[in-house]
Amino acid sequence: MQKTTRRSMGRIAVAAMALVFAFGIGTAEAKSKSKVKLARDARLLVFDTEAGTMTVKERGKKVVYNVKFEGSVLKRTTATINSKPVKLTDIPLKAPVNIYWLPDEVNKKKRFARKVDALKIPKELLND
Repeated sequence: MQKTTRRSMGRIAVAAMALVFAFGIGTAEAKSKSKVKLARDARLLVFDTEAGTMTVKERGKKVVYNVKFEGSVLKRTTATINSKPVKLTDIPLKAPVNIYWLPDEVNKKKRFARKVDALKIPKELLND
């Protein structure tokens, strides 16, 4: 009787570890499939504050992103220059930028720029 109890407890433990392992892998895969996409090596061309858009040159093509200048941090487009938070309009034109974007909530074919990072800006573009 004792052997069957040990065997059944062992089977339960193995099944529990298998479930924990499977759940752990499932969550890791879900985290790796992030909804935010990254546009690298883009150059900022134009800000249109009235229309709420930003145009960049990305891989030789002009791409338009929707931006939000106002609102909470979770809803607006945030910006950094050399890893320091700034206003979106402070980024100089023709600066190299990385853009983290999502499909727009209203029109899924358009892109919403969630964050704009300007890294290693040449000194001639900075207006300090």
